[in-house]
Amino acid sequence: MIYPWLDGLSQQLFIQADKGKLHHALLVSGIAGLGKHDLAKHLAQRLLCTQPHHNGSCGVCHSCQLFLVGNHPDFHQINETEKRLISIDTVRQLNKVVAERAQQGIAKVVVFDNAESFNESSANALLKTLEEPTDNSYFILLCESVGRLMPTITSRCQKIMLHAPVDCLPWLAQQGYSDVPSGLIQLYQGAPLAILEAMKQENATEYEQIAVEFERFIQGQCTSFQLADFINQDLDRRMDWFYYLLHDMQKVQLGVAGNKLIFSKFEALLVRCSERWSAVTGYHLAQAWLNLKQQFVSHSGLKKDLLLSQYFIDLKNKPGG
Repeated sequence: MIYPWLDGLSQQLFIQADKGKLHHALLVSGIAGLGKHDLAKHLAQRLLCTQPHHNGSCGVCHSCQLFLVGNHPDFHQINETEKRLISIDTVRQLNKVVAERAQQGIAKVVVFDNAESFNESSANALLKTLEEPTDNSYFILLCESVGRLMPTITSRCQKIMLHAPVDCLPWLAQQGYSDVPSGLIQLYQGAPLAILEAMKQENATEYEQIAVEFERFIQGQCTSFQLADFINQDLDRRMDWFYYLLHDMQKVQLGVAGNKLIFSKFEALLVRCSERWSAVTGYHLAQAWLNLKQQFVSHSGLKKDLLLSQYFIDLKNKPGG
């Protein structure tokens, strides 16, 4: 079964496949936790099924059985990450495979789990196949941001953008989680699968620690060095968390409702900060934080604890700080 928020879209794709009108290259984008990968596999199984019906694949034919055990010769899944880019050799090999006749005689399906992992050479190697696909060959490219892909790739695909459901709470309740913090929903932008995975962890609201530590700093209960050390212990995540805190401060200044804040439990802190620093100052604080994060990505040898500490010293010296 496909997730309820994807049911309408999957039905549209199945209808297109039934009528022979499904685009040979689909680019499915959306934030993590919406079910992109599940949708792709659901569609792939339908395209390879010998007895498909209006709800997808039959699940019992030989082709479906091969698919379900992960041994279908006409299904190819490329799951490289950004740390290991999709190589030109991988694409060339796939091009040869899709140029041949389907071994099960139905179709050939290639799924790229992380389409952002194409480099220029591998993307160019795929272009000709996308421009002149062989019969019954389908490519499904998955990504979080279309803007990170080469325009030559995106222009040859039918773009499908996934959105979070308007209300994910009923589905989460069905999974056994009826008391989900509103801040957690905002943190994961309403993506049900991401929220579900977080709720399964003992420290689902661990991100709130950054607000606790920042409040201690504002109240003079810890130094800039201590706050910097806390962030540096889990740099990537805690830098993200502090950025979200700054963003929430800007939301408060714009009058956004408390249930739309990630740090909804710390609304009093956010109000104090929004009164202390102007909207313009808050914007510049957020931008300076993003710039600092980018510096850490670009230059590995930086003394991160010192730069983080200096940021908080500067923050306190801002007008109103």
